[in-house]
Amino acid sequence: DLLWDVIRTEIQKNFQLRQMIMEQKREINRLKYEGRTVVLFGAGRILEQYYHEICNIVKVSVIVDNDAEKWDCVFYEGIPCTAPQYLLELHNPYVLITAKSDVVIAQIRFQLNSMGIKDVGILSDWFEI
Repeated sequence: DLLWDVIRTEIQKNFQLRQMIMEQKREINRLKYEGRTVVLFGAGRILEQYYHEICNIVKVSVIVDNDAEKWDCVFYEGIPCTAPQYLLELHNPYVLITAKSDVVIAQIRFQLNSMGIKDVGILSDWFEI
């Protein structure tokens, strides 16, 4: 029983430490991107799960997605969704990729890089997904 108590305590400490680190990362991101044009790339299930948490950290200007069926739609509190080409009209946007799959993230990074957009983050840098 003593061993299990020690293990449970260590697991709880580890969890609390990870939570503190993620909170600090979110605060750093909030300060870093405050006042910038923040764009979310991907209007799928992951965005749906984390949208409100993201908006507690930064002000989201627009959502872009490769799915043309989502363009010209309004998501979450009036935030418009449009084509990724819209990013070319913005001055120095910060793009946060809201995807979980490493393959999808790599494809989006490649797409953004080919558009000349370098300031890109991924949701898993902000939250444990």
